[in-house]
Amino acid sequence: MTGITIRIPGRSAAASGTSTTDVQPVSNREQAAKSVDRGTPNVRAGKENIAPLPSDVWLQNPAWIDGAVNPPQFYMSQAQMVDALQAAANAGIPIPPGPGAAMLAAARAGDAPVSAATARPANRPSEQVCDTVNTSAGIAQKSAAEPTNKALDPSLSAGNSVLGDAGYLVYVTHTLSVLDNTPAVRGSKSAPKKVKTPTTKFEYIDVQNISRVKFFQACLRVHDLADHFSAGVHSGPAFKLWWTGSNGGKAGALTIETDRDFALAQSALLQKNKKTVAVSVEFDTDQMNGFRIRRQGLLPSPTQDPTDELAFGTKVPNVDAFSDQSQIHGAIILELKAKWPCQQHLGEHGEDGFCYVTANAEHIRLNARKLKFWAAAIAAHEATKNEPPNTVEFDGFRDGRLSMARPRGRSGPHPASSSSQSSPGVDTSQLLMAAILSNMNNKRSRSRSPEEMRTPSTSRAFAVPLSPPPAAGTELHTCLTDFLEAKGIDFRGFENALLLLDFTPDVIPFVSISRLCEVTNSVEGRAIKFQAFCKAWSSRQEEKHSYLATKRSRFT
Repeated sequence: MTGITIRIPGRSAAASGTSTTDVQPVSNREQAAKSVDRGTPNVRAGKENIAPLPSDVWLQNPAWIDGAVNPPQFYMSQAQMVDALQAAANAGIPIPPGPGAAMLAAARAGDAPVSAATARPANRPSEQVCDTVNTSAGIAQKSAAEPTNKALDPSLSAGNSVLGDAGYLVYVTHTLSVLDNTPAVRGSKSAPKKVKTPTTKFEYIDVQNISRVKFFQACLRVHDLADHFSAGVHSGPAFKLWWTGSNGGKAGALTIETDRDFALAQSALLQKNKKTVAVSVEFDTDQMNGFRIRRQGLLPSPTQDPTDELAFGTKVPNVDAFSDQSQIHGAIILELKAKWPCQQHLGEHGEDGFCYVTANAEHIRLNARKLKFWAAAIAAHEATKNEPPNTVEFDGFRDGRLSMARPRGRSGPHPASSSSQSSPGVDTSQLLMAAILSNMNNKRSRSRSPEEMRTPSTSRAFAVPLSPPPAAGTELHTCLTDFLEAKGIDFRGFENALLLLDFTPDVIPFVSISRLCEVTNSVEGRAIKFQAFCKAWSSRQEEKHSYLATKRSRFT
C-alpha cells in the first residue's frame, strides 16, 4: 500500500493535529504568495481583492497584460508594472535580468515612471472602462506633485516610430454623422435628422520623416480607426490640414489628397518651430466608404431591447420571424416537393425539378408560384397532395386543359398545326380581294343622313387623391407605416438604417435585393415585396403632387 500525500498550504502537520504519511515541500512561489507584502500600492485590502503576483513569464518581459495568471492581470501604466515588480521582489521572487530588472532599477534610482493618468498603453484593452475614476485621481496627484512640462511616457512610441514626444502636437478631429435622438413634439411625425458630430483628440506625431499614408494612418490610430480604414496608395482619402499661422487658418485649410499635396504642406510645416506650433487634422468618415477595410455593422433596431440579442439572438433568422400561415404553407411545400420530384425537367442550377404528372404521363412544371397556390389550397382543404387545385394558376386555358411543360427551344412562335398553313398564293389573293371590296364599298353612293350630335371632348381629369401627400422628410416613415398596414410586414425598426444610407421610397426600387436584405435583416421574398410596394407608393405620390400642381395652376 502506497503512502498518501497530503499538502496543506496554510498550516503545518503539527498544527493541524493530524498525522501525515508524506508532506511535500512548498515551492518558493507559494511561500512568496504567503509572505507577500500586502502594503504595496497595487494591492487592495481584503482577501478577495488581493492582486496576484506576476507570473514568471511576465517577469522576464513585462507587458500591459499578464495572461499567465488566472484571471489575467491588466496594467494601465508603467507605475503599476513597477508596483508588481516591487511586490515580487519583496516576496523573495528573483527578478530575471532583462526589461523588468532595468525598469525596477530605474524606479529605485529615482527615475520613477509617470502615473497612470498620462502613461496609457498604445494598445490598451477597451474593456477597462472603469479606470476613469482612477485616471481623474491620478491627474490630480500628478498636477500637485509633478512639473507640468514632464515628457510623455517613452513607451508610447516604443512600438511605433510615428508617435512620440519628439514630433509635432497634432489635434485630430473625427467627424461622423449620427442620428439626433432628441424627442419629437407630441403628435408630430418628423423623421429623425442626421447631425455632424466632431470628436477631437491629440497626439505627438513625427511629421518630418513620414509619408502621406503613414501620417493618415497615425491620425486614424488616434481615434482607434486604423483597423477600419486604410489610406490609398496613390491618393485619398481627402482630409483637411492646417497649423498655427497657416494662410487662411481653419477656414482656408489645405485639402490633402495626393502625395504631392502632402509633400508641399510638409515642407511648409517643417519651417515652423514644433514647440510653438499646433497642427490640426480633420477627416469625415462619411466620405471614406471607398477606403473602408472592415465592414460597417448595422445599427441596432430602436424598437428592440439591447439585451434581447444576448438572450434570444434577434439578428439570427428563426421560425418566429415568419407568420403562422407561412409556416404552414412552407411545411406543405416541402411535402409537395418530396411527393413530385422530376429528373427529366431540371432546375436552373442543374438540380432536380418538380413536376405534377397527370394520368396521361404529361408533366406540369411546379415553380415557386404554383407550389405556393397549391399549398394554400391544401391548407384550405380545397385540394390534396395527389391532385392540384382547379384554379386559374393550374388551369391556364380556363377549359380544363393544364399547361404542360415543353422542351426548351420548342416553345417559340410556331404554327399550331400544318392544316392551318396556307400557300403564299392563297394569302395574297385573299388580301387583294379584301382590298378591292373595301375600295368598292367606299365608292358606293350613300344616302344623306343627319349628322350625329357630338359633344366637345374634354381632357382627362386627374383622379382626386384619397389623402394628401406626406410632409417633406417623412416619406420613408409614412411608406413603412403604409407597408405594415397593406402587407402586415413591419420594417419600421430599420428606418434609421435606411435613413443613414439615404434609401428613400423612390430609391429603394433600384437597390439590389442582396443589399436590401442585408440592411433590413429579412429574406428575399420580403425584400422583393417591399421594393414593389415602394415603387407603387412612389408613383401614387407623384400623381398626388401632379394633381396639386395642376390645381394650383388653375387658380393662378
